[in-house]
Amino acid sequence: MGPHNKGEKAHQAPVMALHMPDKQMGHLATGSVDCTVRLWDLTANHLLWKGNDTHLTSEEHLGKSHKAPVSCIRFAKDGRRFVSGSWDETVKVWDGDQTPQRPLFTLGGSGKGP
Repeated sequence: MGPHNKGEKAHQAPVMALHMPDKQMGHLATGSVDCTVRLWDLTANHLLWKGNDTHLTSEEHLGKSHKAPVSCIRFAKDGRRFVSGSWDETVKVWDGDQTPQRPLFTLGGSGKGP
């Protein structure tokens, strides 16, 4: 995807889900087998942020958005908030304008993964 902010790399595994909002043209949310959610600015050609769920405290999941691959992503109509669904049986709600980049809340699932 070209240059990224702060030396951040692209996903470390295949992208399983992506979505562009109608209202925030130029933004793209992606979800990957690497268990991360990322928000991209296509206009400036860089990574805006990588979702990090600070509740995932095990060494294996540090810096991850989910405990298992992300399988779907969809923006809300406001073009700012979006949801990610994962094989860990959770749905997380994110705010693209929020810093730090952690979920607003998590719905369902045991969080144990597949």
